[in-house]
Amino acid sequence: MQESFGAAEVIRDGVREADAIAEIVATLVHGANGKSGTSLAIPHLCSSPRTGASHITWSEDVFRQGSQINLEISGVRHGYTAPISRTFSIGRSSERLRRVHEAQVAGLEAALSTIRAGRTCSDVAEAAYRAIERLGFKKESRCGYPVGIDWTEPTPA
Repeated sequence: MQESFGAAEVIRDGVREADAIAEIVATLVHGANGKSGTSLAIPHLCSSPRTGASHITWSEDVFRQGSQINLEISGVRHGYTAPISRTFSIGRSSERLRRVHEAQVAGLEAALSTIRAGRTCSDVAEAAYRAIERLGFKKESRCGYPVGIDWTEPTPA
């Protein structure tokens, strides 16, 4: 059995995005804790300066000191998809990235506290946007997406 590598072990200075994703995909296929997936969703990975674009795939770029890396992978078992997104920094994160992280956490917490019967997806997104703006940032992209069978379900209103 091939040795499995976690993303944090292969995302490091001097490694090509393509090589890192190859190791990550191998781990997804072989599985962890004795359980392999039954399918594979295309992983998304990008590093600075392309991190503003969501859901793009890896390139031949090389991770460097100070890089921000966005990774979104998914476990797929019998058609059900469970995505997870992580952001990595090589070396110490910049002050701006730390502030963006704090704003995103505040937005997530505001969104989660808004979810209840009778609220729309728009209500939840607006709560997140307001929390992020209070910390000095403006989110100009969507605020999440529904997940179910396959990577995404048709978007609710």
